[in-house]
Amino acid sequence: MTKQAAKTNLGGRSKSYSPDLVRNIVLEFIEGGATPADIDAAMVKAQLCQHHGVSKQIRPEPLQELVEATIAEISEEERRSLLTSLPDHVSLAVDDAMAAAGRELMLLVARQNAACKNAADAECEVLRADKRNANWRIAQLEADLQERSAQLSAIEQERDEALARVDELIEERDAALKEIEQRERETGAVDRLLTEVRDPANQDVIRALLAEVVATSVQEARPS
Repeated sequence: MTKQAAKTNLGGRSKSYSPDLVRNIVLEFIEGGATPADIDAAMVKAQLCQHHGVSKQIRPEPLQELVEATIAEISEEERRSLLTSLPDHVSLAVDDAMAAAGRELMLLVARQNAACKNAADAECEVLRADKRNANWRIAQLEADLQERSAQLSAIEQERDEALARVDELIEERDAALKEIEQRERETGAVDRLLTEVRDPANQDVIRALLAEVVATSVQEARPS
């Protein structure tokens, strides 16, 4: 097959593309001055279709993934090549510098960690103090509540005793009132009797009654 046939593939099926072909196209772009960030699937597809006889109907998504993977692989190979080309003393110097920078970074992180820990410890101590104060206040309130409960119980007992004493006093008062009423009735009867005795109109009747009583008493006193 001639070079012209390889590019156009006249009269046959459209060619597909391989990862190596895509890699070669990407390398051509880079050698031509393009950066990896400039290269995309559209650029590669144009080259595939125009110069390698690939169908324009190829799907862009798989091609884009292959282009990105190829660029990443080429970039990694370039990095490894550059690192390998460094003299040993430069690599050692870089390693020492990186180690020193790593130690400084670790020291910085350690200081920040210590400062954060101290701040956290101080905040925790404040919270613990607040908790102790709250517990003490709760205990004080509970003690006050118990004391007031005891005082309330004593007051309730005194109230019950006072109510019982009031009931007793009411009973004593009622009994005294009844006695006073009885005596008032008795006093009224005596007063009425004395009034009748003192009444001149009843003197003759009283004398007759007294004479009868005396005669009866004398008669009963005589021996039979």
